[in-house]
Amino acid sequence: MQPLFTLDIAISEEQYRRGVAYGVKTGGHLVNIVLQIVIAGWAACLMIDQIVRGGKIDFLFVILALLIISSIALIVTYLKQPKRVVQREIDSLVTTTGFSDQLFSIAFFDGEMQISYPRMPEKGAAHAAYGDVNKIVDFGDFLLLVSKRGFGVYINKNNVPQYPDLEKFISQKCAGAKWKTIN
Repeated sequence: MQPLFTLDIAISEEQYRRGVAYGVKTGGHLVNIVLQIVIAGWAACLMIDQIVRGGKIDFLFVILALLIISSIALIVTYLKQPKRVVQREIDSLVTTTGFSDQLFSIAFFDGEMQISYPRMPEKGAAHAAYGDVNKIVDFGDFLLLVSKRGFGVYINKNNVPQYPDLEKFISQKCAGAKWKTIN
């Protein structure tokens, strides 16, 4: 079966980094961060109360101090984690492919996309059904098609000579997907 059309796409490391960062946000850790702030505040209030009432430092005071320190450490960890995950993905990309940028080809068929990597023909092609795409994120210079299964297909707008036609095609094929614009 012949594809309807094929695009050769080049994605820079910076574009890949922004796409990965979109998927890894601190929002998932927001509850943990708020919980740690509440715990640290509660422990600080108990410590102040203990100093005001008794004026002595005992075992409970030390435990509360350790609780505050561990809460602060966890908050810092939660805030830094997205950057670490993004860097780990970039490192994995370079380790696997030997390149920090990505060159790949997307063949658009009637019912699916087929993604292949010219630099690594031994890997074969990945297939993605249009119905699996549940979100299309427009970053301005590239699109990220996000699936229910967690994969992402990057489409650099600069590599598409007739971008409005592609956007119309994707909108029709991925009719259930929600569009989101990020500047």
